[in-house]
Amino acid sequence: MLTEKAKGRLKRYREFMYEGDDDEVTLFLESRKWPPIVGSEGFVEKIKGRFFDDKEREEIPEWRGLAPGGERIRGIVCKFYGIEEGDLSVSRRGVFNEPRNMAIHLTRRLGRATLKETSKAFQIEKCSTVSSVSERMKALIATDRAMRGRAEALISPLIKSQEQT
Repeated sequence: MLTEKAKGRLKRYREFMYEGDDDEVTLFLESRKWPPIVGSEGFVEKIKGRFFDDKEREEIPEWRGLAPGGERIRGIVCKFYGIEEGDLSVSRRGVFNEPRNMAIHLTRRLGRATLKETSKAFQIEKCSTVSSVSERMKALIATDRAMRGRAEALISPLIKSQEQT
């Protein structure tokens, strides 16, 4: 874009970078809160997949934006268990709903959703319920090998799918 000749591209790029920004451009860029990643949906997903590694990085405020979204997590869970998304909102006292509980746990763990965001997504009145469900699933995954296998089978496509897009 800066020059058609290959020989002078680096020199012209350096000159361009040292020129500084036009006041109008600077004012425009400073007037908005920009997302952490700017580009097409495919590009954003590719970057998320490359740099999200399931380890929270609180020193980087935009890190949370790299995590897979709740909608994606719910979709993968529903596909894995062969259920409809509406089934994730169904809860009966004393009945263990593994897909729902797994989706809640992964939304909190991978999606880094707040208790309030998660309770809203799963139509749960109390945030403490979300916390309890997530902690019970965490303990169950740690102690039950079959449950751990299912959790890993769900986590893998959530992270890899971002790398592939």
